[in-house]
Amino acid sequence: MAALISGVWAVTPLHAQDLTDLDSVVIRQRVNAAYEKAPETFKKDLAAAGERTIVVQPGDSPSSIISRQFAVGVSNAPQAYALLERALLTRNEIATKGLPVGSEIRIPDLPRLALSKPNPLKAWNGIPKIAMRLGGGAAMDGGTPVTASPLDVSDVGRPAAQAVSIYRTTSVEDAQQAMAASPDTVSLEMAILQIDFSDGASAGQAQEFSLSPSDEKLVRSKISGPAKQLPVLIILDDSWPDDDAFREARDFFQQSIDTIREKYRVVDDKIDTAIWKQADAPWLRPKPSVLHSAEIKEALEGLQALETSGPRVRVIYVPLFALQKGAAAVFRQIIALDQAIILRNGSFDDPAPSDVLSKSREFAASAVERIGKATDLDIQKTDVALVQSIFAFCQHYGATFRQPCFVNTSWTVPAFRLQPRMPDAYYGTIVAAAGNKGDKSDIYGNNVQFAARSMSPPGDVLAVMNIDAAGAPACESSVFGPDNLDVFGLGFSGQLKNGCGTSFASPRVAWLLAAREAMRLPATDYRKWRNSLWKEVTSSLNPTAAGYDRRRLRLDKFFQ
Repeated sequence: MAALISGVWAVTPLHAQDLTDLDSVVIRQRVNAAYEKAPETFKKDLAAAGERTIVVQPGDSPSSIISRQFAVGVSNAPQAYALLERALLTRNEIATKGLPVGSEIRIPDLPRLALSKPNPLKAWNGIPKIAMRLGGGAAMDGGTPVTASPLDVSDVGRPAAQAVSIYRTTSVEDAQQAMAASPDTVSLEMAILQIDFSDGASAGQAQEFSLSPSDEKLVRSKISGPAKQLPVLIILDDSWPDDDAFREARDFFQQSIDTIREKYRVVDDKIDTAIWKQADAPWLRPKPSVLHSAEIKEALEGLQALETSGPRVRVIYVPLFALQKGAAAVFRQIIALDQAIILRNGSFDDPAPSDVLSKSREFAASAVERIGKATDLDIQKTDVALVQSIFAFCQHYGATFRQPCFVNTSWTVPAFRLQPRMPDAYYGTIVAAAGNKGDKSDIYGNNVQFAARSMSPPGDVLAVMNIDAAGAPACESSVFGPDNLDVFGLGFSGQLKNGCGTSFASPRVAWLLAAREAMRLPATDYRKWRNSLWKEVTSSLNPTAAGYDRRRLRLDKFFQ
């Protein structure tokens, strides 16, 4: 990996990565191959690029190498040529332009210059070409160059496309550098996440959760009229709590994925659909004695009992781990859908090119294989590819069905060093538990994901603390911090009969948000809706209350 310093590369050693190494990550870099038209963009692409090695041939010079490898010269692309020549000499610490025959030199792993102008009548030219290296790749291993082949760029049906999406496996540190060098064009696509469910195991006073009589009457009344829509609440957790939950998820995803694929023109007849015929979800290993998802299901029972006039929220459970039969097949569907839409680059007028479909399947299969390997070692590891695909699914669901979609994450990822792709403003919200590390644990100071994103900016996640009747942090709940008032965060009860935690406060808040939305007309402007939700949540708080009681979700105001 290399960092750009004064327009040239500063060399840092690379280490060979492979998908069998769970410490490696996969990033995607979107490159504008019309280098000469956007020299400032090319500088960033160059700074974030990977590298490969080539062997110097007789008669080679920087100009001949740059021409052969990138189709760039001083006549057709002088600015790009100057940057490439300077980078080549600097990266290889070459004082002169003479290159020893037979030596190995490092060059950027970038595509050739796009020489043709895209034909506006050929819509596929707006879809990026694809280069995918999901294992190994250009590297320096112990200081010895490892030769890698040129980018295998697929351009099915779009030879004049100027955009290229490059997937490559690298280390966390190199991924951080690439994302810092070009944050708008480099995104995280695979990375193992360490999942912490400890917030659901805190002991509490044995008592049933219940709303106050006035709040119960209020909520029952507010959701008793004719529903205007049926919001979805996705509980992304350790498992399906039971076979009924599996079948509900199976039927939901079968219908919704097919419809979303049709909307975005990414219909793929090679996707495995056997999962839709499966009747139950037997365990691939002995079933855990306590299912976190079953505790969440228990946490929602008191609120769901208020749906006396019919369902107001469709609750769908999705596992994080491949420990149940059928989970991997569902993961492949969701991840492949995410990638296929990403690779369309906003061009949805025509059916997706065949390589977009095949590459999305290839990526999904690799990600699910990593999840399987991670769970063989530790059942509390998953991959960011699944998590951000669920986030993206919710966004596409809202856009396709014009119905709100909420995601609940009742777990934490401590101090995650790489940020995943997050959906832009969409019809729904991600709700995250703050975690149970005690009131000395500031989720922002400790960068606890995903609750730390409730800080403004980005403020794209609603974080939930667990507070008691007096407003004090309950069951060792992590906190927002005394000075962090401008946050998208709430406090609520996480009490269960035999325990408590933010794991149970968070889905209750998510359910209440969704239930309220069921009684409203569908939104049309999702960014405006998102801003309104922020204002409605924060304005329902009591800034004069003591401590964290000021952050309590006050249902009388919220349901006004």
